[in-house]
Amino acid sequence: MSQYMRMDSIGLFQADEPRRSPPPTFCSQPFQPDQVIVTAKDRSSRWQHINNLDEFFFHVYEYHQRQGLSCIVLSDVLELLQYIFVVSFSTALIGCVDYKLLFQGRQNGGNSTKLSLSDVVDCSCERYGSDNCVWRSGWLAVVLVIAATFWLHRLVRFFYRLSIFADIRSFYTTALHVDDGMLKNLTWYEVQEKLCDMQSPYKLCVQKSHLTCLDIYQRILRRKNFLVAMFNKGLLPPKFRVPFFGELTFMTLGLKFNLDLLFFWGPWSPWENYWKLKPDYKRRERRQMLTDHLKSVILWFGVVNLLLSPLVFAWQVLYSIFTYVELIKREPGALGARKWSLYGRYYFRNYNELDHELENRLCCAYKPASLYMQMFVSNTLEIVAKNVAFVAAAFFSVFFMLSLYDEYVLHVQNVLHILTASGVVIVICHTFIQDENAIFCPEAMMNAVLAYVHCLPNSWRGQAHQAWVRREFSRFYQYRATFVVEELLGPLLCPLALLFWLRPCAGDFVDFFRNFTIEVAGLGDVCSLAQMDVREQGANGTSNNGQSSARIGLRRKSFDGPLINGKIELSVLNFLNQNPDWQPPEADLEFLRSLREQADRDAMQIELQQQQQQQQQQQQQQHFANDGRMLSSNPLTQSYFACLNPNLLASSGAGMTYCQQYPLRGAGVRRSVAPQAYSSASQSFFNGITGSATSSLFASASQSLLPTTTTESTTAIAHLCNQQQQMITPALVTSGTGSNSLISSALAPVNFDILYLNELHQRRRQAGGYGSFQHYVPMFSTTATATSTRWTSSSGRRGVSNSGTQLLPADSSKPRSLL
Repeated sequence: MSQYMRMDSIGLFQADEPRRSPPPTFCSQPFQPDQVIVTAKDRSSRWQHINNLDEFFFHVYEYHQRQGLSCIVLSDVLELLQYIFVVSFSTALIGCVDYKLLFQGRQNGGNSTKLSLSDVVDCSCERYGSDNCVWRSGWLAVVLVIAATFWLHRLVRFFYRLSIFADIRSFYTTALHVDDGMLKNLTWYEVQEKLCDMQSPYKLCVQKSHLTCLDIYQRILRRKNFLVAMFNKGLLPPKFRVPFFGELTFMTLGLKFNLDLLFFWGPWSPWENYWKLKPDYKRRERRQMLTDHLKSVILWFGVVNLLLSPLVFAWQVLYSIFTYVELIKREPGALGARKWSLYGRYYFRNYNELDHELENRLCCAYKPASLYMQMFVSNTLEIVAKNVAFVAAAFFSVFFMLSLYDEYVLHVQNVLHILTASGVVIVICHTFIQDENAIFCPEAMMNAVLAYVHCLPNSWRGQAHQAWVRREFSRFYQYRATFVVEELLGPLLCPLALLFWLRPCAGDFVDFFRNFTIEVAGLGDVCSLAQMDVREQGANGTSNNGQSSARIGLRRKSFDGPLINGKIELSVLNFLNQNPDWQPPEADLEFLRSLREQADRDAMQIELQQQQQQQQQQQQQQHFANDGRMLSSNPLTQSYFACLNPNLLASSGAGMTYCQQYPLRGAGVRRSVAPQAYSSASQSFFNGITGSATSSLFASASQSLLPTTTTESTTAIAHLCNQQQQMITPALVTSGTGSNSLISSALAPVNFDILYLNELHQRRRQAGGYGSFQHYVPMFSTTATATSTRWTSSSGRRGVSNSGTQLLPADSSKPRSLL
C-alpha cells in the first residue's frame, strides 16, 4: 500500500487564524483504488458552540480544584471501595460475631480459656439455629438490596463523570495547553483568563462575541447565587423555637441536598433546564397553582425522607463512628474545636464567590473568631471545672504511674475504664477553663472577624462583650461536636423540617423566584441580586420590579445584617478584589467612584484637622482633645482603629476617643490593662507632632515613609485607599509604643475597604436611615463639605453625578483597585 501524505504538512490548518478551505493540492502520483482520503477534523470544532456552558465551566473549575484526572479518579474509586467496606464490615459485625462468647469467654470447668479471633467470628447459621439466623431475615435482605442499588447508581455516575473529565482533560491539554502537572502551580484566575481568551478562536458561547469573568462566575454559581439570596432574604434556614433553648436554626448537609434536589434538579423543580426558569414561575397569576404543586412535591419529599430515615440514620451513625472515634483517640479535644457551620457559610458568602474564595476568607477569620469565643468563660463553670479536672487528673496519674511500674495493672478489671473516663473528663473540663494568656478585647476581635467575613448583624455593633452576641455568633461558628450531633439527628429531623416548616412556606419560594429572577442575554435566567447592580439592588436601590427589596411579601427575616448591610456593595468589592481586570457596569462604576470620593473627602477632613493643629499648638491640652475627637470621628481612621489592639489605641489621642466610644465591657474587662477613663494630660505619641505627620497612623500600616507636607499627607492617605490589599504587619507600630499587637499576629492580609464600607453603612444608620454615599455629611468641618462635590441630582435619583464627569480618574483606565 502506498504511503499517505500528512495533511498538516501541506498547510491545511493554521492554529491561530480562521479556518479556510485550502486550494486544491495535487500529488505527483495518481491515487490507487485502495487509498482512502481522510480529512483531519478541526481540533477546535470539538469545543465550539458548547450546548451546556454551565456544566462545562463547572467541570473545568472542579477539574482545576481537584488537581487533575488522576486525583479525581483515585478519589472517586476509593470512595466507592469505602462504601463497599462500610456496608460489608457492618454486615459482618451484625451476622458473623458471637458477642456472647466474646464478652463472657469460654468456660472450661469454671476457668476461662484464651480466645482467638476465629473463635468469635462465625458466619454460618449453626450457632443461631435455622429459625434465628440473621442471614435469613427479610430486613437484612432489603437493606442489602437498597445498599447495592445505591452503589450501582454511584458506579454508573462514576463512569459518566469519568467520560466527562476525560473530555475536560483533553480541553485543558489541547485548548488551554495545560497538563495535570501544571495545575498545582496555576491559580483559578490564570485558568479563567485562558478561558476568556479561548472565546475568540473556539467560540465556546455562540450568543456572545467575548466572555468575561462575570459570565463564567454566574454560570458556575447560578444555583448557589439563588441559595445565597434565599439566606440573604431570610427564607432559609429553618428556625424552630425549642423550650429551654430558645430559637434554634437547622441546616445540615442532608437538608441542603434536599433543597438542591427540590429547587434545582429534577422534573419537579422550577427550572426547565440549566439556564431557563419555567415560564409559569414568572407569571403572578400562576402563583396559587405553583404553590399547590410545590406543596405536593415537598410532601412527597418529606414522606420519602421519613421512610428512608432509619437507613440514613444507621449510615450516619456508622460513618461517624468510623470517622470520629479514631480522631477522638488521637486528639481528645478535637470535638471541642470549632468550625464554620453550613448556615454561616451561606450567610457570609458574597454573590458570585467561588468555593475556594470563600474558604480562603473563612480560614483567615478562623483565628480571630476562635480568640473571640475563648474570651467568654463562665466563672462558676471555670471554678467547678478546675476542681473536677484536679480529681480526675489524680486518678489518671496514679493508675498511669502504676501501669508504668507493672503493665499487669492494666489487666485488673475496670482499670482501663477508669483511665479512659478520667482522660475524657480532663479534656472536657479544660474546655471550660480560659487560657491564662487570653486578652479580653471582644470588640477588636469582632472587628477583626468582620474584616474577613464582610458582614455581621448591625445589632452586634458595640455589643460584642454581651453573652447574647456570643450565642448568636455560635450559630455561625459552632463546636465540631455540635456539627456531629446535628448530622446524626439530621435524618430524623429533616422530614419534620420539610413537612412542617418548608411546606407551609411554599408560596414564599414561588414569590422569590418570580421577584429575583431576570433573563440576561447570553446567560439565561440568573438571580437578579447576582448581577450586583448597586443602583437597582443595592442598599439604596429597588428590586427589579420597582419594589423595595424589604417589601416583597416575605414573611420571615433573619438578622437584619444582610438585608441592610450592603451585601451587593460588598459583593462588588470582593469580586473586584478577586478579578482586578473586571470591567464593572456603569452603576457599579458610579458606586466605586462615589466611595472613592467619599474617602477623598475624609482625607480632606484630616488635612483640615492638621491645619487646626497648627493653629492650636500653643494650647496643648485643647490640641490633644481635638486631635483625638476629630480623628476618631472620621470613617477612614475609624475603619483602621477597628483592627488595633485596645492597648495600642490607648497610646494615641484618636485611639483613646475610639476606646471611649466602644469601651471594654463584660466579665473579662478585669483582665484588660487598657484604661477606662482618660485624662487630658495623658501622654501620647500625637503630643507635639506637627500636622504633616498625621498620616503616620496609616503609614505604619502600609510601612510607607511619612510625608513631609500637608499635600503629601492627603496624597498618602488617598494612595492608601487605592491599595487593594492593605496589610497589618507584625511590626504594626515600629515607631512609637513598641508594644506587640495581639490582632496583628491573628490577622492575615486585611482589605481596609471592607471595614471602611461597613463603617460608612453604620454612620448612615446612626444618622436616621441609610442614605447614599453622595448624601454623606461629615460629622465636623463644614469647610470640607462646601469644597467637596455634592451628588444629589435634580431628578432625585441617587448615585448619579450632575456634572457628567468621568467615573474614574483621568490616570486610571479601569478600576483595578477598590477605593
